[in-house]
Amino acid sequence: MNLGLLAVASSASQAGHDVDVYDWLGDHQYRLLDELPGVLTRNPPDLVGLSMPSGYGEQYCGPITEQVKRLVPSARIVAGGQYHAGMRPRELLARFPSLDAVATGDGEQLDWEALRRCALAEPPTGVVTRESAVLHGVPPGVSKKELAPEYRFNLLRLDPRSYAPSIEIARGCPFTCSFCSLSGAPTSLERASSKTIQDQLQFWMETWPELERVPIYFECPVFFCNPRNVETYAECLAPFSHRIEWRTQCRVDSVEPDVLPKLHQLGLRMLDLGLESASPRMLNLMNKTEGPTEKYLQRAQSLIDRAAACGVGIKMNILLYAGENEQSAGETQDFIMRNRDKLAGIAAAAAIEFPGSDLSKQLGKLHVQFGTQRREDARVSSAGIYPLDLSREFPLERAREWCLEMTRSVTTAESYYRLKRIGYFRPDFSLSEFMQVVSAADPDSLPFKLTPDENTASKIHGPWDMAQWDQLR
Repeated sequence: MNLGLLAVASSASQAGHDVDVYDWLGDHQYRLLDELPGVLTRNPPDLVGLSMPSGYGEQYCGPITEQVKRLVPSARIVAGGQYHAGMRPRELLARFPSLDAVATGDGEQLDWEALRRCALAEPPTGVVTRESAVLHGVPPGVSKKELAPEYRFNLLRLDPRSYAPSIEIARGCPFTCSFCSLSGAPTSLERASSKTIQDQLQFWMETWPELERVPIYFECPVFFCNPRNVETYAECLAPFSHRIEWRTQCRVDSVEPDVLPKLHQLGLRMLDLGLESASPRMLNLMNKTEGPTEKYLQRAQSLIDRAAACGVGIKMNILLYAGENEQSAGETQDFIMRNRDKLAGIAAAAAIEFPGSDLSKQLGKLHVQFGTQRREDARVSSAGIYPLDLSREFPLERAREWCLEMTRSVTTAESYYRLKRIGYFRPDFSLSEFMQVVSAADPDSLPFKLTPDENTASKIHGPWDMAQWDQLR
């Protein structure tokens, strides 16, 4: 669920505006482009906000904005998404003629009434238009000091049971890892209040009353927990701990290993651990740790060991970065293999250039040093996103081959399903249904290996449409 979109909508609703939210996951959920004319004519809007948190949604911006302008010419259309749209407002306004404005910061801070009435040459703070960009340039985004005090789930116009349950517990990231889309605009961490977290949890309990435990993803750029604040989490989560199993993402240095048993008691079942690399050289290149890399890797090992001992699964995130070579990739592989029996799975990927990231800004220097260079991808390069040849020794094809090999070395079909069950799949999506989807895929392209039993099971269940596998991935 796009909780940023819901937070903006809730803020507008609290200010007295009539708001409808269509948090669209794709045609398998709702045929938005087909239904949009009816939506617009039933309740013609004054303002239309489009959430674009990444460039992968840009392909829909043109068709949606063109329909809106054709059916409701007076409506003003603003796109937002601090770490994508906010990074390239000029490009979006040039690419999509029907788009009127782009928000460059947190949308909760926008003055919607002023945006509806203003001259486009003088938009409210935090918004850029074609006209204002010429006169004043691109203004800095407005940052919200607190998360939304209330998430109004009743604004959703699509079935909440079509989403994987998630709540927003924090926003903002103070770190500047070079590869990250957030590195271009580091901000202080903003935590949700206990009441805000509890209200979100209560919504999902009521949405899935038949489940013994509701799987929920706790969304935040990075989860922080140590012996000093674990009791704050305990006080907040204790009333729900018997009915939830949750998952979140952390850095190696953001969670103290000693708090894991307590968090497990509170329902934590999976941690997405951003190790990224076990190569000291690569950790330094990606600005992953300010301290000694030896201590970083020791801390990672301690987290993995403690998690395995108390029943918290670790899904390890691995990133091949600019300057990668066979030696550095081998160091990471050795670390994975030493811990494979303690891991719930891994996700390995090659670095991608995102607009505004430090990696994007450093690309010229990295090309001279290592041979790092852009590769075109017809699906996303028009949105400023580029896959990369990481080095002369590690081109894109080798990086993708390595990532698939590593992921498959640890993950089976069942363990992949267990990984995705919290936060990615609907709670009622069963392993049996998952195996039906797997049966439609080319086994050589899957991010997991099929055991003999799983191979047989996928054939018994029979094929589904291949598009369903694409949606699950």
